[in-house]
Amino acid sequence: MTRSLLLLLSIIVPFFFFPLRVISNLQIVKSISYVDSLLLESYKNQIKKEYVQNTDSMDTEQVDSLFSLDRRVFGGSKVSYSPDCTFKIFTIEVESCGAYCNSSWFSWIHYNLKGTEKAKEMNLGVVDSIYKLSDNKYLVVSMNWGRPSSNYFVRCINANLIAIENDSIKTQSINYKKESAFGFCQESSVQTEIEPFIKYDHNKKRLTYQYANNDPDDNKPDVDIIRKGYFTYEAGKFSIVKETTRIINRSDKQ
Repeated sequence: MTRSLLLLLSIIVPFFFFPLRVISNLQIVKSISYVDSLLLESYKNQIKKEYVQNTDSMDTEQVDSLFSLDRRVFGGSKVSYSPDCTFKIFTIEVESCGAYCNSSWFSWIHYNLKGTEKAKEMNLGVVDSIYKLSDNKYLVVSMNWGRPSSNYFVRCINANLIAIENDSIKTQSINYKKESAFGFCQESSVQTEIEPFIKYDHNKKRLTYQYANNDPDDNKPDVDIIRKGYFTYEAGKFSIVKETTRIINRSDKQ
């Protein structure tokens, strides 16, 4: 099934089929539509082609058998809607297992849902929140995780500023620590109960965050650093205002 046909199917389903109940910063649906389920399956077939060569000469059973090598399976699949149903994001997890398991995520954003629907591939993890900002912009918070070694686990959170202009979609920068993208990871080796997060307060127009990690620059594995800070949103962009750090020496706990 071609992408153009799948996009046409999405348009056929009336927009009022989306549930109207809004919880938090995502449009919550009890179950995805039939058209969206078809799109998910189509994207899964597209993903299989990235792992399996020459699929055109194989039947479905052969493709699935080769895809499952390295104990590879599809994990969670999700469709996340913006609070105003302007766009929706398809996210599919692929889990591969060797000595331990790790995941990769594939995502696509569908926008202009009330007109000629368009789709664009994105680099997102599991969508946690979508905040509607001013000027047709949105803050998308997503998560991913990994297990680099048998006793080491990493959880990452990322924020993406998305702008919809003239039926086109663009990702804009959120500058942080000399990087044009805002995100961070917290390792399981950190000995603190701090839970990492990124949140946005509409009333204060403020993005707050916190996370903890070891000190990789000084190579001090017995030192944990807790970082907390906030950005303000003004004139269509996020600017960091303040970040505080608290250093915890594990030897002080003993």
